[in-house]
Amino acid sequence: MVRYCLAKLMSIQKNRILPWALGGLVLLVLVLGFLMRVRHDMRDFEVNYEAGQRLRRAESLYRVEDEHYQFKYLPASAILYTPLTYFPLATAKALWYAFILLCSGLMIHLAGRLLPTGMEKPVTIWFVPPLVLIKYFFREWDLGQINTIVTVVILLSIGYLALTLDKRKLWHEVAAGVLWGVSTALKPYAVVFFPYLILKNRWRAVGAGVMTLGLALILPSLYYGWEGNITVHQEWYATLSQSTPHLLDSQDNVSLFALFLKWTGSRSLALPLAGMAIAALALLVFWMILKGRGRTGTTFLEGAVLLTCIPLVSPLGWYYNLLMSLPLLMILLLHFRDFSRWGRIILAVDLIVVFVTFYDLMGPTLYDAFMAGSVATLNFLVFLGFGFWLRLRRLA
Repeated sequence: MVRYCLAKLMSIQKNRILPWALGGLVLLVLVLGFLMRVRHDMRDFEVNYEAGQRLRRAESLYRVEDEHYQFKYLPASAILYTPLTYFPLATAKALWYAFILLCSGLMIHLAGRLLPTGMEKPVTIWFVPPLVLIKYFFREWDLGQINTIVTVVILLSIGYLALTLDKRKLWHEVAAGVLWGVSTALKPYAVVFFPYLILKNRWRAVGAGVMTLGLALILPSLYYGWEGNITVHQEWYATLSQSTPHLLDSQDNVSLFALFLKWTGSRSLALPLAGMAIAALALLVFWMILKGRGRTGTTFLEGAVLLTCIPLVSPLGWYYNLLMSLPLLMILLLHFRDFSRWGRIILAVDLIVVFVTFYDLMGPTLYDAFMAGSVATLNFLVFLGFGFWLRLRRLA
């Protein structure tokens, strides 16, 4: 009996120690990665850090002489970086790195919490999707990007929208709208959720979101004054419209615009073809929303699909933006056994292709060919197809 109790106690201790040991090991690797490599890079963060400095000095954020490293976000987004500009760049990088790592963990936690509560959640759904998408997370951290932060804000908004009628309160819908407004101010691609709120008849969220976004557009007036604020927004629009066409055929662009431009080599053909593809995708999303009306538990799949669509429909959809598909991959793995035998094979192959196709493994020639063919875009269109199938079968 004593031996049994000791064995049971040791088993409990192992179960408690193992997660902490693994967590500590991962943290050690991430810290070493920052010290050995990341702190010497984070080029996108440096651009945003400089934008925060310029904002504090009420200087123009958008300058031709910055060339490729121009600040491309709304002026309100620069406000996020102003507190960090009171620290030396090296310290600011460390703080930002810690923050985006925290947000990466929150992404996984929130996505897991938003999965249906009535279904058993295998351990694999917690580590397989992040592992499949790990190269995108690595690139996100290496650049010091903001996508994990924006995704967390959007997931919080989806969480409030997903509350059932018996749990929902007035402030929940308002909070969902405010969070959408904040995410759009940080990165305008979150605007894809605006028509979704309208289709779902979440008018309080629409009103709160529009007011939040309006406030975000006004806030830079604290630095520039009213006329200066109008001028800096005009500069933002001019910078974005002038620089975007030159980046559509970039190797790292995974948007549908880039796909058709790479395939056809003709802008006159690529733009209408991309427009038709985006219209078809929009119709599928619209159908999915209509198919889910009158049912509970449909919001998370719809939000996950919209998150996955963002890098595909945004003209400047960079490959590391695909990390936003994490919630959709978690849903697909949760329903893995609901797919047919061939469906499971196709999904598994697609996951493996996404995981193994990175530069260090493939080499420059093969990787360049992979990106030139926009294969990554096709991979994630397949994931979206599985998401639509789940709605067709009313499984999610």
